[in-house]
Amino acid sequence: MRTWKPMQRDNSSIQTVLDLALSFERSRVLLTACELDLFSIIGAKVKPAAEIAAQLDTDEKATERLLNALVAIGLIEKNNNGYFNSKISLRFFDKTKPEYIGIFKYQNYLWNLWGNLTKTVKNGKPPDIVDIKDMKKEQIKPFIEAINWRSSILAHDVVRLLDLDHVHKVLDLAGGLGNYTIEFLNVKPDIDAYLFDYPNIIGFTEEYLKTEGFNKNINLMKGDFRIDDIGSGYDMVFISFAMHHVSLFQNIQLCNKIYEALNHGGKLIIHDYLINDDRNSPEYNALLSIEMLVSSNGGDVYTETDYWIMLKESWFENIQRIDTDFGTAIISASR
Repeated sequence: MRTWKPMQRDNSSIQTVLDLALSFERSRVLLTACELDLFSIIGAKVKPAAEIAAQLDTDEKATERLLNALVAIGLIEKNNNGYFNSKISLRFFDKTKPEYIGIFKYQNYLWNLWGNLTKTVKNGKPPDIVDIKDMKKEQIKPFIEAINWRSSILAHDVVRLLDLDHVHKVLDLAGGLGNYTIEFLNVKPDIDAYLFDYPNIIGFTEEYLKTEGFNKNINLMKGDFRIDDIGSGYDMVFISFAMHHVSLFQNIQLCNKIYEALNHGGKLIIHDYLINDDRNSPEYNALLSIEMLVSSNGGDVYTETDYWIMLKESWFENIQRIDTDFGTAIISASR
């Protein structure tokens, strides 16, 4: 006779497992709301489901179910007049607010790739994926929003951890919209700043720098930096969150190219997530390794030893590591 009642809510062990297995449901509800810009549509007002559905151009009954699920997980609140954002949603999910978290539309793109994880583990590589450099405008916009949100938060502090005393010419490689380059100029206004990225990104970079008032201060270069000429005569080449998208061998090739582009005594600065030698911690970085498994051709999160190998294979010296307050690390090396 069964005496164990696994579905009882006071059974903490089984509930932990169920919460882990079913957490995708809450995630899917949030990501759909963000994909629809539902939180921004509501804003600081109270709106009935019919009005929200009309503005979203969605089915009213289905929208009401989605809203009620958001109420259940604490992201939306409800009264007799309709639905309104919780404090946390108004702060972080309304795109008109300064603290808007701009990664969730890209997470919707990744959602489908994560759905291929079982097949990817079986085959050792993901099904057909679109490389970042080949993404069309509507595909690349969520990616740009995500990387720009992250760099806008980190750039100020990361750049101030670097010694720019002898840096007169700097290249921000895979520089995105240019937040790190802007900070180089904020710290050292007379620096000769260059930014290189894919052609499908540089157009957005030009618009962003114009808005920020730096369009005349930064030299923009476009192409595939793994294949095309990246220039030369640099005192520093800075690359952030780009090396985990490709294989260790491809990174060695890139480091070789950067080595040749640097002046003697110049520095390569790598800013990225590092995984510990056990490769199962920190948790975020271990999961990012899976993200790279399903979303890239050979990308991974690398250990400090991996970076040492990349840099030594490319003749770099004086390899050093600085940990940031954001769970990332800065690896520096000199030519």
